[in-house]
Amino acid sequence: ARILLLMSGMSYRAFFLGASGAFASAWALQTVACGETSTRAGGPPETVWAYPSPYDADASRSSRFLQRRDFTTWSNQWNLRALLAAWEESDTEETWPWVWTWRNPNGPHFVFVGVDDTTLELARSIAGRSEKNNLTVVVPSVDELDAKVVGDLYAARCAVIEQRPQQIDFEAKVLMLQDERIICYDKVFFS
Repeated sequence: ARILLLMSGMSYRAFFLGASGAFASAWALQTVACGETSTRAGGPPETVWAYPSPYDADASRSSRFLQRRDFTTWSNQWNLRALLAAWEESDTEETWPWVWTWRNPNGPHFVFVGVDDTTLELARSIAGRSEKNNLTVVVPSVDELDAKVVGDLYAARCAVIEQRPQQIDFEAKVLMLQDERIICYDKVFFS
């Protein structure tokens, strides 16, 4: 007999190919870092956690796991979509954080967060494709870049902003900097 294993998530299914060519299957036991799975009749495996589970109510009293609070930080987040909507609705009212760059109907906006050895070549390529392409480079400080690189970025039609990112909404394609300027983009690159 032969065995065919198909992986799915944290479990696998074993298909036993008998001499007659008929398929028979069974959920196999698999030991994983967080626990074990046990066979449940007619369905996927049921997770059986080692005691105490990190998800048990009393897990915080356990010395087995490091405490979650040691690895989490909390911060306020802006609703960037709501800020953009408020900014779009009014011709007279400003929002803060400030919408610093909005999407340009005449051409897409490409944002580079950080600079590495591929940034300049990519910026030149994007700028060369169309005069309507808008490019922005966000760096903590231009002092950390070679002066020639900064000049080459300007020559590639890049606006260079000295700031760090604070928050991003990938779905709305909005980046907020630590000084609370909002940058809308069509494509973003991280270095």
